[in-house]
Amino acid sequence: MKVRLLKTLFLLFFLFSILACQAVTGAPTQAPPTVESVKVSAPATAESTLTAEDLTELGYQAKNVSPAPEKFALVKIVGNDVPLDKILYAEAQNAVSLGLNPFVDFSADWCPPCRAIEAAMDDELMIDAFTGTYIIQLNYDEWERQISDYGFYVVGIPTYYEVNAEGFSTGRLITGGAWGADTAANMAPPMKAFFAGE
Repeated sequence: MKVRLLKTLFLLFFLFSILACQAVTGAPTQAPPTVESVKVSAPATAESTLTAEDLTELGYQAKNVSPAPEKFALVKIVGNDVPLDKILYAEAQNAVSLGLNPFVDFSADWCPPCRAIEAAMDDELMIDAFTGTYIIQLNYDEWERQISDYGFYVVGIPTYYEVNAEGFSTGRLITGGAWGADTAANMAPPMKAFFAGE
């Protein structure tokens, strides 16, 4: 009986670990294996013209945690009481003013590849891959109810989306399925190609 229970627990653990980074949001269940381009649209609003300073008054916080701030920005967003379109607009405008290309990173604390990316961010390969970018990092668990309204369809974590100067998705994305093991040597090349528009 104990052996059967242990086998069942092992099987459940194994299945959970396989599915650990799959976040279903009503989109297709398989994660794109590489950089993809999908057609999406996001509602444009005339009210999306608030600056980051204006949003701070509404309870919004952003913190640049980049290990190489002279090369790229990694901005963690807190304050999901503020509509996502306002945040994305303000942050994309900030990226443009700094001469950086804006991207949105949907991440989660429970996601092993997300933790591996965070741990490897100070690696020279990762710094090179992220150079010239402005990463707007959103915790998927906090924002999942709003993201599809703005053209983001997350079927796996992590997912990076390219956004335009107004903060709308261009449809280009990359997921953790684009590389094998979660090492800087594996993650950096496909991420660099994605960020370069290849």
